[in-house]
Amino acid sequence: MTPRLKFIFIQFLLTIGIFFVFEGIVSVIMALRPIWDYKESRWTKPDPWLGWVNIPNLNKKDFFRKGVGLRTNGLGFRADKDYSAHIPNGKKRIVCLGDSYTFNLDLDNEDTWCRRLELLDPRLEVVNMGVTSYGFDQMYLLYLRNGLYLEYDILIVALVSWDMCRYGDHFFDLAKPFLVIDNNSLLVKGVPVRNYLSFLGRVNRTRYHLERLASLRAIRWLFRKFSLPKSNSESMADYDREYLLTVKIMEDILRLKGPNKGSVVMLWLPTVEDILEIDSAQIKLKKRIKEALVKLGILFIDLTEDFKGKSLPELKKLFLFEYSGGTIRLHHFSLQGAAYIAELLYQRLLAEGLLS
Repeated sequence: MTPRLKFIFIQFLLTIGIFFVFEGIVSVIMALRPIWDYKESRWTKPDPWLGWVNIPNLNKKDFFRKGVGLRTNGLGFRADKDYSAHIPNGKKRIVCLGDSYTFNLDLDNEDTWCRRLELLDPRLEVVNMGVTSYGFDQMYLLYLRNGLYLEYDILIVALVSWDMCRYGDHFFDLAKPFLVIDNNSLLVKGVPVRNYLSFLGRVNRTRYHLERLASLRAIRWLFRKFSLPKSNSESMADYDREYLLTVKIMEDILRLKGPNKGSVVMLWLPTVEDILEIDSAQIKLKKRIKEALVKLGILFIDLTEDFKGKSLPELKKLFLFEYSGGTIRLHHFSLQGAAYIAELLYQRLLAEGLLS
């Protein structure tokens, strides 16, 4: 090799080396970006007993984007007013528990499916207690703390398929409380929850995001490649736990009704994954939950079938395109999707005689 070729070759290797070092530094910075730029901290705050809650008394006109605002009341419900304990005269009150699909991320207060449902009938007062990223366990705990005082005609537990996957002590990098069944009772574990904005909270979240680096993911992939696969019995144990906790929480909600004679409804909100039937195990889990709730006398409303009849162009109008996990996908409901949910739900509640 001539001196000139050797020089070019060394320069090439140095360039490649500098590129990989730069790529590594940028990857670490981008992986840790959520630590100091956590999107949901704009409208949620740390809570020692729930993990996080909506910030109360927010009133921002152009919050998500121009013309799309966010308002919360004194308890953090998505509303521009506080609610009395008693149902107002001439009204039927519907209280809705849920996650970001009920909160309706990226939509204005006036365009959430809860508000759209309220606008369909002047008799209705619909309380939106949705909180982004919540699992069903957190919805239940929030209801115990902030919603139990509310009388209701209908209590709607609005779930999506992955809400039961959030029963653990973390949701991604965020620590949260979790529930266990002990002697046929629900016990709360993992409290007080570490503040995710504190120094130790950020350290804990840093570990999670560093584990997402490509090099560490590759090592974990190799480890899984040459290790024993998870047995079917272990996978079924996970789904059994999700099933048992879901049914137990619903039983407890029924028990807590006391003198309140309102109806309890589980509303299954569709995701694109549900519509395309990607996860057969989740479909079986939903069927088991439905069968158990019917035995308890709880109405189970599944809107997935109504969405399955839609063409792809129609579905694109009902969901928002969002960037998540390095890909662009259809995720939360669009303005049209929320309005469609409200109309479907209203008709189902009428058909069941719950609005008479």
